[in-house]
Amino acid sequence: MSDTPTGIHFTQRNRNATPFLHRASVDVTSSRGGVKFPTGGDEGAVDTHLPARERLSNGRDSRFGEIPEPTVTVRMRENRRHSAALSAPSEQEECVFTGIVEELGVIADREDLSDAARFTVRGPIVTADAGHGDSIAVNGVCLTVVDLRPGEFTVDVMGETLRRSSLSDLAAGSTVNLERAMPANGRFGGHIVQGHVDGTGRVLSVSPSENWTVVRIGVPEKLTRYLVEKGSITVDGVSLTVSSVGGSGDDSWFEISLIPTTLNETNLGATTPGTVVNLEVDVIAKYVERLHLGSEHRDVPALDVTEAK
Repeated sequence: MSDTPTGIHFTQRNRNATPFLHRASVDVTSSRGGVKFPTGGDEGAVDTHLPARERLSNGRDSRFGEIPEPTVTVRMRENRRHSAALSAPSEQEECVFTGIVEELGVIADREDLSDAARFTVRGPIVTADAGHGDSIAVNGVCLTVVDLRPGEFTVDVMGETLRRSSLSDLAAGSTVNLERAMPANGRFGGHIVQGHVDGTGRVLSVSPSENWTVVRIGVPEKLTRYLVEKGSITVDGVSLTVSSVGGSGDDSWFEISLIPTTLNETNLGATTPGTVVNLEVDVIAKYVERLHLGSEHRDVPALDVTEAK
C-alpha cells in the first residue's frame, strides 16, 4: 500500500505505473455499487483525452505491460433523486446533511420501549425515494429508516439519543424538520451538518419585527467557544447564521434572525420561550480545536494563521 498526501491508500498493481497524484488525467467510471478510479499505467505519448480503456488498443505493446485494473473503488449507493449518493451500509458510517429542511413532517405515532422509542413520521416528500436503511434527519438528529409505508417512515431512537436531544419531548402530532442525506452530487445550500447533536438549548425570547424574527437561545457554556458572530449553527436541523452572541457561564446565549421563509417552512416558526431545541455546532470549529490541542502535546508547531499569505 502507498500512503498519498490525501490520506487515501492506493494499491499499485503495476510497479512501473505512474503514481495516482502525478497522472496527467484521471478517468472516473461509475456503475452500480461503486465508482472506480484507474490508478495504474502511464499515459506516455497516448492521447489523454481518450477513455482509459481506449488509450492502448488490443495487442499494442507497452513498456508497462497490460493495462492495470482499477485499484480504488469508492462505495456509493444508488440515488433515486440523483445519479449517486453517499452510501450508508451501517450505522457507523457517516452521512452528511446541509441544514436545508425539505419538509415539515408530523409524528404519526410514538411507541415507548424499555430503553428506546420508536417513532413513525409522516413525510411524503422525504419518503418518495427512501429505502430501508436510509438516513433522514429529524429535528437535526440523523436517524435510520427501519420501516416504510406510503408517505410514512419509522425510526428507532435509543435511550442515549433521547437523553441528549429534544426528541424525548416528541409526541403524536408534533411537527418536525425533515431532511434526507445529501447526495454526492448535491449542493451545500447550508453548511456541513452531521446530524450529531452537541447539546440542547432553550428559547429565551422571540422578538418579531416587520420582515424577520429574532430568536434568542440559551446555550450550554461548553458550546459557547464554538459560536462566533456570522458563523454557522444548526438549530433543530436548520442551518442558520449566528447574528449575536452574549452572556457568560450558565447565562450564555446566541441569537438567530429568521426570515419569513424559514418561519413558514420549518417548525421554528412556532417556537415560543421555553422551547427546547437541538444544537449542532460547526464541525470545522471542532476539528480546528482538536488540531490545535493536539499540537500542544506533540513536537509540532501550532498553525499560526497570522503568517498565512
